[in-house]
Amino acid sequence: MVPFSEYTETIGARIHGKRAESGMSLRTFGNLVGIHYNQLLLIERGKTNPSLRTLYKIAEGFDVDLSELLR
Repeated sequence: MVPFSEYTETIGARIHGKRAESGMSLRTFGNLVGIHYNQLLLIERGKTNPSLRTLYKIAEGFDVDLSELLR
């Protein structure tokens, strides 16, 4: 079985990659989706377990389906 930390790191890396592609800073993207940039930083580093609602907000900010972040 895959350790849980591997899931949070993979999702965080995916979010970081999408944000980097968009050219937005943590602060700018955080303001867009209503999540503090420090929280986004922890998510991108895989250091926290974001709620499904938080992941949904992030997916909305990228205009993608939530499943794209979770695959």
